[in-house]
Amino acid sequence: MHKLFSYGTLMDDYVRTSVLEKHVDAKPDVLKGYTITVHPVLTSYPVVKPNKDDFVNGVVFEVNDDDLKKLDRYESNYYKREDIVLDSGVKSMVYIENSAQDI
Repeated sequence: MHKLFSYGTLMDDYVRTSVLEKHVDAKPDVLKGYTITVHPVLTSYPVVKPNKDDFVNGVVFEVNDDDLKKLDRYESNYYKREDIVLDSGVKSMVYIENSAQDI
C-alpha cells in the first residue's frame, strides 16, 4: 500500500471515489516546503512547487498499485509522482508538474 497527498480535485470525496471506483477515506495533512500555484499548461488546475517558506494544506489517503494506475491516468502526463514526507511524518507521494521534456 502507498500514501498519496492531494491538494486539488482529489481532496473531494466524490471525485476521489469516481476516479478510484471505490470510497477511500482521507485525512487532513500539510506539505511543508511547497507552494500551490496554477499549472502552467492546465491553467484550470493547481500544481505544487518547492518553496521553503510556504506550505500546502491537503489530504492524504491510502492506495494500492491498481489505484495508482487509475490516478496516473486521471492526472495525465502533465503531472508526475514524487516521494515526499508530510508534516505529520507520513511518507507519501504527491503529483507535481511534469516538465515539457518529460511528456
